[in-house]
Amino acid sequence: ILGYAGGNSPVKYCYNAGEIYGYYSGGIAGEYYNADIISECWNAGYVEGELYAGGIAGCLPYGYATVENCYNVGEIHSPNYCGGIVGHSNVEKVPIAYCYNLGKVTDAGICSYQGPMFTTGGTSYIYNCVNFGETKRGIVYDQEDLSYWGDEPTRIYNSYVDETLNISISNGSSEQIINCDTCTEEQAKSVEWYTNRDNWYLGAWDFDTVWTIVPGVNDGFPILRNMASYITYISN
Repeated sequence: ILGYAGGNSPVKYCYNAGEIYGYYSGGIAGEYYNADIISECWNAGYVEGELYAGGIAGCLPYGYATVENCYNVGEIHSPNYCGGIVGHSNVEKVPIAYCYNLGKVTDAGICSYQGPMFTTGGTSYIYNCVNFGETKRGIVYDQEDLSYWGDEPTRIYNSYVDETLNISISNGSSEQIINCDTCTEEQAKSVEWYTNRDNWYLGAWDFDTVWTIVPGVNDGFPILRNMASYITYISN
């Protein structure tokens, strides 16, 4: 969809089902720099990056950005950093939230590198994400601890990994991984589980206006309401 986006460039209601190859490669955006928000997007295509690759964004290099309410079912590969949602996140303040991955990913289910790489006075956090894809680590592969610079450490809140994968949430410390656990496939296909406030940080998933589950579509996992009619059509 986008090779590069910078400045005030919100991206919503997009999807990719094609093959993507590049240096920074993403199903929706290759490089998303200080560019606002990517929301309600999904990827079903194969994505390969020479340096970074992500199902939604290959690289969030610096500045501020949000990625929320997105999912990936495609295969993601890079010899360096790659994640089901974001390949490499080096921005000052970034929430990656309410996202999930079903695809096969070389590194991590959600984000391969969670920075920022240098002290910024900000922090990076991931919350309310789910991984059911074949990955090396469940949520983050390489999680920076910025406390030695006086910054808040990067954190993962209330995120879940398929109980059958037998992989760690990330390489972070217990201070960085908060209220994370495994979950069953039955839970990950249940509206009741996603809408139970007790399971999540700040608030439950929005199944009134953003998400839905359609029996027989996407193997029973959630889909975005804005694409429900299209996904139901191609599934049938």
